Formats: sequence, C-alpha cells, structure tokens
Amino acid sequence: MNDLFRPITLVIVCIAAVSATAAEPPLPDSSDSTRGLDLTHINLAPIYEADFSAPLKLVKESELFENERRVREPPADIDWVLEGRAAARVDKGRLSLTNEGGHLVMWSTRRFPADFLFEFAVIPKDADNGLNIVFFAATGRDGRSIFDLSQQMRAGEFKTYHSGELNAYHTSYWATREEGIARGTAHIRKNHGFHLVAVGKDFITGQGRGPHRVRVLKLNGRIEVE
Repeated sequence: MNDLFRPITLVIVCIAAVSATAAEPPLPDSSDSTRGLDLTHINLAPIYEADFSAPLKLVKESELFENERRVREPPADIDWVLEGRAAARVDKGRLSLTNEGGHLVMWSTRRFPADFLFEFAVIPKDADNGLNIVFFAATGRDGRSIFDLSQQMRAGEFKTYHSGELNAYHTSYWATREEGIARGTAHIRKNHGFHLVAVGKDFITGQGRGPHRVRVLKLNGRIEVE
C-alpha cells in the first residue's frame, strides 16, 4: 500500500447492535458473488498485523474520564480502546469480544494511511442473530483525533458514532436483525449523518459460525467490501 496518503485513524474491530431507523430510498444491489476483490493493480505492503497471542494492551473508555469529562488520551503503549459495557480478551490466538447488556466498540489507537486493505476473520456466536460493524477513516468532526479531550463519551451508543462528533465510514457487513426482522443486506454508510451509500447481499447470515473472511478496500475514493 502507498503510505504517502494522509494518515487517519482506523478502527480494527467493532461489534454493535442497532435499532431500526427511518425508511430510506432503496439503492441497487451492488454485490457480485462471481468475483472477489481485484488486487492485481495494487502495490501492497504490510503495515500492521494485530498480535492476539499476547495479552491485550487495552484501556476502557471510562478510564480516560474523570467527573464525566475526558481528561486523558490513550497512553502511548496502549493499542486498543474498548467502549461500552463490554469485555475483551485473547484466547488461543483470537480476539474474543463480549457485550454486557449493551453495544460495544473497540478501536485501534494506531493511525493508518488513507488508502488501505484491511483483512480479518470473524466467528459470530450466532450467525443468524446479530450485527457486526467496522468503522474506518475516522476522525473528529473538527479534524482532531477521535480520542481528543474535546470528544464526548460514546459508551457504545450507536448514534454517537454515526451522528455525534465523528466523521467516518462504516460497513455493517453482517446484519441479521432489526426489531426481529431479518435484513439480509450489508451496508456502507458515510458519517457524520448515517448516509447510506451502498447496499449488497449479506453473505454471512445463515452460513454458520465460520470463520468468515472479510476484507475492506479503500482506494482512490472507492470502497469495496468482500
């Protein structure tokens, strides 16, 4: 990957659940099950690989606050920030995330190039009931860090990520339920504002626990999810 692009913050893992939103005009199905990402024209070079064989260097969002004010940014030796009522641990080389009565978001504290290929595998506890989201290209709406002291507490509350103090993109690449109704589609949205910009088939729902391989490519103003 070309590392000359403007660096931005990228979330590595996010798992959340959302409530139903107002109806939006339909978009055409942009998925294509006959092909994968075409990377032949891209000069790829490794930038970062998460190490889940060692204990997580993690801080909870609440530890960055005092008296309901954000008073510190993540220390330099911290790799992850966990937001929401949640727990994170490593188990046999894998990252395990558990929500405890609410939504959760886990951010990488690293800054990445504006263009990137991001790859991971996911094993849902129940592939027929849940939702996973990846936020990426995230900054504060003022252009500062998502951990700047001016940022409010997000606490895993979904609206604070899509219509709060952040600019970002996100893809709900696996989404099975909205108030008990199967959705069956994967979405890409542009934030601030929760703008739906692309819709495709959800290829994880109904396919068992996996592992399911997911790749997100952001290149020259184009985003593709596989």
